[in-house]
Amino acid sequence: MAVLSHILPVFALLFSPGVHSLPAAARDKLAAAAADLHTVYQYPLGTWVENIAVRHNGNLLVTFTQPSADLHQINPSHPPPQTNDTATTLAHRFANHTQVTGIAEYRPDVFAVIADNSVYSADFRNGTTPSVKPITTIPTAGLLNGMAHLPHTHTLFVSDSQLGLIWRVDSRSGAYAVHLQDATMAPSSGLALTLGINGLRYLDGYLYYVNSPKRLFCKVRVDEVTGHVVGGAEVIAEGALADDFNVRAEDGAPVAYLAGLNDNVVTRVTMGGEKEVVAGGLNSTDVAGATSGAFGRTEADADVLYVTTGGASAAPVNGTYVEGGKIVALKLAE
Repeated sequence: MAVLSHILPVFALLFSPGVHSLPAAARDKLAAAAADLHTVYQYPLGTWVENIAVRHNGNLLVTFTQPSADLHQINPSHPPPQTNDTATTLAHRFANHTQVTGIAEYRPDVFAVIADNSVYSADFRNGTTPSVKPITTIPTAGLLNGMAHLPHTHTLFVSDSQLGLIWRVDSRSGAYAVHLQDATMAPSSGLALTLGINGLRYLDGYLYYVNSPKRLFCKVRVDEVTGHVVGGAEVIAEGALADDFNVRAEDGAPVAYLAGLNDNVVTRVTMGGEKEVVAGGLNSTDVAGATSGAFGRTEADADVLYVTTGGASAAPVNGTYVEGGKIVALKLAE
């Protein structure tokens, strides 16, 4: 969730979860799952880690919305806990921008990055310090947030959380246009903060997305070459709060892992709509304010989901506890 400091109180109100308790069996399962969690790196108080991508060499790229518009790089192979600043490096600070949100690899080791309502290219092919160049700016956008790439093309899909739609951006020319607008993407009104579609991913002919306030997880089929929409939007699951998510094939079928933001959980969702909390809990700090997730790309971490957090700064755990945003490694069942 792209978060600005002056709207955090409203944001917390919008997403405040209901009071509930877990059955004993579910609590036991979560306790066992906690053994498969470790913190890769934690930033100082006041840091909101918004999104994440993984380079081919296994390094993590994370975006910040607070305290500054930054892109950081982390080597997750260092043994935890990491207690020194050499574990994370500032890859790029986007001057004259307030926040960095979505990130997606669109060529090998070249990433598209959203800073406010602009999209940039961050080219890491020559090392750890990227060459950063503008792709485009969309002046009429509301709030650019999530992003996905259509493989083997120059097409980027970008969600607009305020306008409730998906933009299509050409990574070469910078040309852009509204690609899709649907009722499942529509923002919720009535509060000072109005948001709709948020996280956005592509896998095997489908665009997947979440609508955070409405707690919807959806998909729409697109042509794998042109990106044109070839079917109507479908609701996969309802009721699970998500800022962003990631999706992969498990036993031949897509499975998504939703970063549950103020619910402080990661939720596994099948295409049949079955939901299972696999990490965290409403009163847990394991993934406090979970914002996004990305799968490891090396042999050592192929079954690890790296989860970013905002440190519960939008909705303190138990109403009082906040911490610095962090990256958590969650070992998934093989």
